[in-house]
Amino acid sequence: MTNVKMRNVSLDVHTQFIMTKTAFIVLFTVSFGLLYSKNYSCQEIKYGAIFSIPELGSVYLPKSYSVDKKYPLLVVLYPRFGSSDVEFIGNFTYEAEKREIIVIAPKDYDVTRKYPDTKKIKKMIVAIKKKCSIDSKKVLLYGFSSGGSFTHEVVAVNKDKRGEKIITAYCSVSGGAEYNFDYSFIRKDCIPQYLKIPAYFIWGKMEESQAEKETADFLLKKGWDVTVRVHDGGHYIPNGSINEVLNWFQSK
Repeated sequence: MTNVKMRNVSLDVHTQFIMTKTAFIVLFTVSFGLLYSKNYSCQEIKYGAIFSIPELGSVYLPKSYSVDKKYPLLVVLYPRFGSSDVEFIGNFTYEAEKREIIVIAPKDYDVTRKYPDTKKIKKMIVAIKKKCSIDSKKVLLYGFSSGGSFTHEVVAVNKDKRGEKIITAYCSVSGGAEYNFDYSFIRKDCIPQYLKIPAYFIWGKMEESQAEKETADFLLKKGWDVTVRVHDGGHYIPNGSINEVLNWFQSK
């Protein structure tokens, strides 16, 4: 009888241990979920497909994504008219998958439809860096048209709260710091020299505005590392240029 009682007591202790352990795991899982939901209302993280974080924008993670590896980050700014974060990010997923690059497209970053919300762009970059395995030394900002113009303003405030660079290289396609935007900081050389990063500019010979050329020439005179590609066409992203830009970026 004594042996039976002892066996029953042992079973009861073991059962309590299992129940306590299970409760702890459930509590941890729920707590983690609540912690995550404070930052994002993202319902599902996808790999090899575009998914949305409503407060921030669109995200693409390679199929091979693993927390054990650091990935380059590509931040893309879409034009003010005729596109959106979901549509524009689709131009980069093929190369991102092939090269194992994480891509984000900030949503509604140009709330006023005239000037970019640089705080929102920086917020999304910082948030993704916290949640994903990002190589902080490999962060490329890319913009086309007005999105290209906006890259200059983001670069002008290119530091986090600790004073470290958020963006490590940038590319503007058919953008440029045009006079009809408030880019006096470009014209007056107000960008601190310690914020200098490699830049890649693309524009077409047939474009009405040559603002991209003016900006490239200006930064070259100031000693920036600037690469230029001029094509024979007009206001568009040339075929093969995304591949070329990413080759350049990964070589830096």
